Amino acid sequence: LHRGDIPYESPLLRSPSPNDSLTTAYNQDDTNGSDLELSDDTFSTKVITNLRIHEKHEEEERAEARPLLMPRPRRGTGSSVDEKTFEQVMRSLRWHVEQVEEQEMIEASLRHRSRPMLEEHQPSATDLNAIMESMM
Repeated sequence: LHRGDIPYESPLLRSPSPNDSLTTAYNQDDTNGSDLELSDDTFSTKVITNLRIHEKHEEEERAEARPLLMPRPRRGTGSSVDEKTFEQVMRSLRWHVEQVEEQEMIEASLRHRSRPMLEEHQPSATDLNAIMESMM
């Protein structure tokens, strides 16, 4: 060892992994007999249908819906389409209000945490010699 050398720990030496730990073991195939009889296309269609990939989520419906501001339909005179449109608009507005409130809460907490950093610190003394003496 030289004086300038940094004493490092010796490297951790491990034995190599055994070969059987590197292979992947799969469980026995538990596919139903009826699924085994299906063609590949039919089986993939069945799986996709069960996963409901093509159905729209509520968030997608909200994103596609145009928020219309219309007066509330009067009871008895309005059609069910007007009431559905009104309910859709109200759901959209409630969702937007929730988003704005959540954003406001996040911004308020960030402002509260960063307040000490934003405040300007005034020196306790303007005399450079007094500042230097207080540091010593």
